[in-house]
Amino acid sequence: MNYRIPLFVLLGLTLCLLPIHGEDNPYSGGEGTEENPYQISTAEDWFRLSGTPGHWSQHFALEGDIDFENAALHPIGSDQQGKAFTGTFDGKKHTVRNGQITVGDKSSAGLFGTLGKGGVLKNISVESFTVTGKMNVGGLVGFAGNGSTIDACSSAADVSGLQNVGGLAGRQEMATIKNSSASGKVTGSSIATGGFLGLSGGSGWASGGTISRCRATGAVTGAQVVGGFVGSVQGGTISHCSASGTVTGKRTVGGFAGGSDDTLTSCFATGAVKNEGPISGGFVGSSSGTISECYSTGNVSGNADTGGLAGKISGRVFNCYALGNAESAVNYSGALAARMLEQSALENCYAVGTVKGKAFSGGLVGKKSEGSTIQNCYWQQSDADKADESARSKEALTGPQDENTFQGWDFEKTWSADEDQSVNKGYPYLKSTR
Repeated sequence: MNYRIPLFVLLGLTLCLLPIHGEDNPYSGGEGTEENPYQISTAEDWFRLSGTPGHWSQHFALEGDIDFENAALHPIGSDQQGKAFTGTFDGKKHTVRNGQITVGDKSSAGLFGTLGKGGVLKNISVESFTVTGKMNVGGLVGFAGNGSTIDACSSAADVSGLQNVGGLAGRQEMATIKNSSASGKVTGSSIATGGFLGLSGGSGWASGGTISRCRATGAVTGAQVVGGFVGSVQGGTISHCSASGTVTGKRTVGGFAGGSDDTLTSCFATGAVKNEGPISGGFVGSSSGTISECYSTGNVSGNADTGGLAGKISGRVFNCYALGNAESAVNYSGALAARMLEQSALENCYAVGTVKGKAFSGGLVGKKSEGSTIQNCYWQQSDADKADESARSKEALTGPQDENTFQGWDFEKTWSADEDQSVNKGYPYLKSTR
């Protein structure tokens, strides 16, 4: 006679074969303290952590690489469970790879869903992951909140979502992110898509935070407010960061940032920018904040408001340059900026790319509004018929300084002359971005 063993009996036997962890040692070792963190050594350890919200305020260390073999994972730290990860997780320079995270219509998707106050992630790499969600979607973290820290982490995940989608993090508010990178493909279908970060800030007084010495190298495709590094900067400062991937969008697209209302310093973008709609810039699509000591080198194409460095400026831009071409299918294009709005300012900048467009196209700026100012800025022009007071020949921009070019520029602390043409093809370059 043949007997069939019930499924629940088989499951019970399987569970009995799994390693038994004592209450004081639920993982591969450790006590969850700062001095003796819990040891995460296996996929089983990881699954136990992701399913135990009561442990999300304690200390963990990754003791080796983990290959999830394309298994489905749940984020650690979840808005849906009402509990963020507020502990520390030290990856110890190890890698987790080959995992899938899908949260459907829920928010905060990533290896870590929500990182709360005091939460720290460091020295961990994510590789060959796919992460899919709706809002606040990132390869490593969905949402990094007030008082959290991400340090020396990397993400090589393909990330897709609706809003606030980034290669490393979907959104940050009042967080510190430093020395980290993202290299996966990022796709957003609504607002705020970036190769590294989707949205910085966004909640009024709680919109600060700092991001420094980070980079993004993956291709970015989005709809509105799309950037090679960050989609939208509504609060916080970003410094010494870079983006090199191609950026494609439908409105307000930039090689580094789609839109910025705060401070960008000593950053650069080298990827091409392709926009199906208006407001495109080699560095930023639209900026009402401050941009200083930044540059872009990629070519830019858009429907209107297309600039080598910026599409629209309503803030201050100083000590910056653009090397890429700017081509607008309709109106408003400029070698440096397409349009300057009232009270905006350009100081100590130059641009060398060619400009194409219809009305209000050509020159340093396509259109300059009343109340905006331009001081000591130049664009390269070989056609004498189109020259204006800011136009200069290539020889004037790459050769020795004369009394009519680079007036008031600081070549001791800020700029360097590329005298032997070994760094920037003879054009001045910024010391802070080297």
